[in-house]
Amino acid sequence: MSNKAAGIAILVTALGAGTAHADRPDAWITTKAKLSLATTPGVPASKIRVDTTDGVVTLYGTVDSSADRLKAERELRKIEGVKSVRNQLKVVPHVDESRVPRADREIESIARNTLRADPRLAASSVEVRSVSDGVVTLGGSAATPQEELAAVREVARIEGVRQVASNIKVLDERFENVPKPVMNRADKRYSDAWLNTEVKLRLFGDADVPALDVHVDTNDGVVSLFGTVPSEDAKVAAEAEARSVDGVARVDNELGVVAAPRQRLTKRKDELIEKTVRQAMSGERDMNDVDVQVYDGVVRLTGSVPTHGDKLEAAVVSRKTRGVRAVTNNLEVKAKGD
Repeated sequence: MSNKAAGIAILVTALGAGTAHADRPDAWITTKAKLSLATTPGVPASKIRVDTTDGVVTLYGTVDSSADRLKAERELRKIEGVKSVRNQLKVVPHVDESRVPRADREIESIARNTLRADPRLAASSVEVRSVSDGVVTLGGSAATPQEELAAVREVARIEGVRQVASNIKVLDERFENVPKPVMNRADKRYSDAWLNTEVKLRLFGDADVPALDVHVDTNDGVVSLFGTVPSEDAKVAAEAEARSVDGVARVDNELGVVAAPRQRLTKRKDELIEKTVRQAMSGERDMNDVDVQVYDGVVRLTGSVPTHGDKLEAAVVSRKTRGVRAVTNNLEVKAKGD
């Protein structure tokens, strides 16, 4: 191969790799966003809700200062795949809370025991590297980004811990959109990413809920709904859909009701909607085996996609199409090669 040809081959490979990494799944971005907030000094991660739709990250909750608000947004803009950040954080200064001091050695012992006892970390080897003045540094390896986040969060909850730094190596960064449940199905305990996707799928299937305006964040099985809906009925309907998902422990409904202005809408013909949805699908990865049918503005999706996250992505693409009232998502999840 000539030097010129070799150079072209290297350039094509590099461009291809960059494109693949830039197209990160929403669930991957959300996990990385939560991890970034949890490890950024001064940012109250436990008070912030995060949701990602089509690469757009929405932040909701409270921070102590305008500087913290800007810091949270700045850190998230660094994450690969983030197209933009909708910063809805409110500044609510709080009175310093008295902290019970705890010796670093005691914190280290509790942290080690906490990590060993967490069933979500069974496939990982996360370890406590050091504890200095309440700042815990974690190392070792985690099977997935979600398991790294779980480790950081559990240690951050320990009384006396001021901050957690992560030097954990993630073994599988591919993050197939949403991992399968990692908890015990008999106990109805599922991974947060799995629950988050299932709740969103239910919302997209409800014609009374403006699903694109409703954001979902799930932590330890507790689903938080935030955003705006046009009526109390829509707010109730959204909560009911979330509660209907098996494994949801609780729903915190923080949706605001903002009456939408009356608009004169032209009903689009089903044939036009179907054509538009199909065209949108053709531009998405892994949507070749998706079939689209439309009746009275309701899109019905059948066929198969490789991952759980792709199933949600198909619903997002469909619901974003003007004239679509709801999405009935009957897609099967089949890994490539099955």
